[in-house]
Amino acid sequence: MYINTPKDLGKLIAKGRKDKGWNQSQLATHIGIHQPEISKLENDPSKFDLIIIMKVLALIGADLIVESRSKSDTDDSGLGF
Repeated sequence: MYINTPKDLGKLIAKGRKDKGWNQSQLATHIGIHQPEISKLENDPSKFDLIIIMKVLALIGADLIVESRSKSDTDDSGLGF
């Protein structure tokens, strides 16, 4: 799945958590934060440190892969944030 906006990342995190059969409280326990923070993370991950996001991605079995885009694909007008 390509992540183009913070909302895309939040959706990926929610899907990964559900695929594991976990509720938000269970995921929060695994990474040492409180459930309301997971809700915030799934709704707007742009407010979180990369280290928290990477921990969550590791727990749900997702990898963070960064690829360069071609110059014609780097127009920032459609970033969504």
